Amino acid sequence: MVKIEKDYVFDGPNGKQTLKALFEGRRQLIVYHSMFDRAWDKGCPGCTAYVNALGVLSMLNDRDTTFVVISRAPLPKLEAYKAQKDLRSRECSVRQVNIRGSWSFAISHSPGRRARSG
Repeated sequence: MVKIEKDYVFDGPNGKQTLKALFEGRRQLIVYHSMFDRAWDKGCPGCTAYVNALGVLSMLNDRDTTFVVISRAPLPKLEAYKAQKDLRSRECSVRQVNIRGSWSFAISHSPGRRARSG
């Protein structure tokens, strides 16, 4: 577990949300940072293809995990692009915070967990 000291606030489909709220009460959160600058008219084609190729991720909820896509574009622009590309992912804007370099966490397991996961 990594303690996060900074108060991140995101613009999401349900209004402003904290980082904790993005978890939606689940134990784990997967965040994909999609490149979509506020000055651009559309998102990065590679990021869009990647998110589209992920398909339906509802099985993550059964594993106590939430998936969210974040980018720097304003939420109305994200929602319009999402509808145009028929993306089903949950998208949030981080236009009011600097996330560059903020979320570089090492992944580790306890010895017992590593043995169980193979």
